[in-house]
Amino acid sequence: MVTKGNPRYVIGLDMGTQGVRCLAVTAEGAVLARASVPLPAQALLTAAKTFEQQPEEWWQATARALAQLSAQLRAANIAVEGGVALCVSGTSGTFVPLDAAHQPLRPALMYSDARAVDEVAICNTQLAELTESMGYRFNASFALPKLLWLARHEAQTWERTAMVAHQADYLVGRLTDVWGISDYTNVLKTGYDLLSDSYPDALSHILSSPAERLPRIVAPGTPIAPLRPEVAAELGLNANMLVVAGLTDGCASQFAAGASEPGTWVSSLGTTLTIKGVSATLIKDKQGRLYCHRHPERGWLPGGASSTGGEVLARNFANVDLAAYDGRAASLLPTNLLSYPLVRRGERFPFVAPQAEGFQIAPAGSVDIPAELAYAAALEGVALVERLAFEVVGELGAPVKGAIRAVGGASQSQLWLRIRASVSQRPFVVPAIADPAMGVAVLAAAGRLHADLGSATRAMVQISQEVQPDPAWISQYEERYSRFKDELRQRGYLA
Repeated sequence: MVTKGNPRYVIGLDMGTQGVRCLAVTAEGAVLARASVPLPAQALLTAAKTFEQQPEEWWQATARALAQLSAQLRAANIAVEGGVALCVSGTSGTFVPLDAAHQPLRPALMYSDARAVDEVAICNTQLAELTESMGYRFNASFALPKLLWLARHEAQTWERTAMVAHQADYLVGRLTDVWGISDYTNVLKTGYDLLSDSYPDALSHILSSPAERLPRIVAPGTPIAPLRPEVAAELGLNANMLVVAGLTDGCASQFAAGASEPGTWVSSLGTTLTIKGVSATLIKDKQGRLYCHRHPERGWLPGGASSTGGEVLARNFANVDLAAYDGRAASLLPTNLLSYPLVRRGERFPFVAPQAEGFQIAPAGSVDIPAELAYAAALEGVALVERLAFEVVGELGAPVKGAIRAVGGASQSQLWLRIRASVSQRPFVVPAIADPAMGVAVLAAAGRLHADLGSATRAMVQISQEVQPDPAWISQYEERYSRFKDELRQRGYLA
């Protein structure tokens, strides 16, 4: 913890599915304090296809985390008055209906709540012009189908709804007592038209309600209001600290990794592979493989999620020491196997193929494949999918420049980073703090501690390591990549 002087700092707060995390960060990216508070078990109200949480539990966890943060700052003799701005990220597609007194009318419907299957088709049909212009399709994780479900199945609750608040909107309201405001990223899944900067006229018809129930939209990072005096006093924070409009957690993670300027990209590899970047122009994909958020300042944030990823290790190597396997697999690289490590049926990115199935092709005459060799081939296979993903976004018009920022569990594997860098023929860098709370701290600093988001990112996001492509592997992986695409075409997965 940094304790010298009385630095100016910002606070980034991320409300996740399991709890809240917050950081106090200086203009140089030094973390002065950090706190996290889990949601209680009873806050995870799950049933078949439903996932709800109590907004009051969000607030209680948030208040406790911020109080812990301010206590750490005081213990380090860091002045409360140094706190300049606070920014909140929340899960994308999560919302709660509020009455006229800003009280929740029911538990919040979470992003992973899948009850609104029938409503998805209605939204895609009646908002076809929007989805065509933006290049995406509604699915059950979006807020709008769940809003329509609420209007159709809980009519009395919907009639009493004065406003709809996304997760981050609700917490901003509790912090400032300013309600009915959201940001570009949170409202994409509520049907907001980012091109016209307005809600489509069809929304009022779909929801059978006036558009006034939906929040007013501002750009992420826009000043909203200072903390409520009583909240500042209770939590031990600067009463003049400005709360600014936030982001979805996914966009916040992207900025935490340092991808905030055109051509910069982050690759998140955990259970699945997700890539996100920055483009000066809107990227449209008729196949619906990716969609774009709007950049807080200029441009767009395209991204796509594969069905392939680290899940293959959990499925096929569940009871082994992966670090030890890394050590044994290193001498087997590049392997003589060609692997597409999809463990479920169907792929969504970098190609759309509902019929797709994983495969592993060995040279003719091969009999038994050692587990370490199959493991190494699985690492290579995910890297091949990752290279194809970046090739696709490039073909769609989104430039990919410089090093790829690697986050997610796979970034802890030096071997996998080396494979990925060699397959993609690009350096891979690992950010020191790949946390949404850091991403919204960077956004809070933009325009306050720094001139803009780009300069804030460059100053505050620190890199913990850089991995270069292995020259001895590049030519072999180039040939393997060509074979990989040929095999996908032969199976009808890739055009």
